[in-house]
Amino acid sequence: MNNDQILREIQEGNLSNHEQLVVITDEVADILGNAELDNPMMSELKLNALTSITDYQAKSLANWSGSLLELNAITSLSDTQVEYLSRFKGGMLALNGLSSITENQSMSLGNLPIGQPFSGLSLNGITSLSDTQLMNLVRFGGSQSALCLNGLTFITNIQAYSLSTFGGSHSALCLNGLTALSDSQADDLSEFGGIKSGLYLDGLTFLSDNQAES
Repeated sequence: MNNDQILREIQEGNLSNHEQLVVITDEVADILGNAELDNPMMSELKLNALTSITDYQAKSLANWSGSLLELNAITSLSDTQVEYLSRFKGGMLALNGLSSITENQSMSLGNLPIGQPFSGLSLNGITSLSDTQLMNLVRFGGSQSALCLNGLTFITNIQAYSLSTFGGSHSALCLNGLTALSDSQADDLSEFGGIKSGLYLDGLTFLSDNQAES
């Protein structure tokens, strides 16, 4: 089935093949963003074949309030597009195709609304962030939230402290790209979250005695 056929299907109310879309129109973006959550085909909105969207489409897709909005094939977004997407009120917003973000974009993403009952942000394609960008990002999130930054291979001491402040008692912090931490960084990260939170550091290849105790 080609893209035009899928677009016509969606316009006629059949959303079952939306994941195969490689290009969307503004009309279809409106339809997808406002799809009813009781539609069994639409618990998640995965548009991982799209490589670009317009400002209007970003604003429309942000209306989606389901558990997941994925746009992982998009490698570049304007500040305006990120600002619109940061209005997403659903669960997890996944923009794993981005390899970098601007400071303005980090500020917008740090203002993501708290989803119900869960909010999350996945930026696994980003390999480095400034201290200011990371401080902006960790502002979002309530007691049940997740921040996935598995592309980071290095963090500063300031960033370790900032990450420790993210979320709340039922949060998840994914940093599986890190292979090493200093003792002070491990000590700061040990303060992350509450009793039911998850800190994921699967990439670490070595822990000192002090870090193991942390």
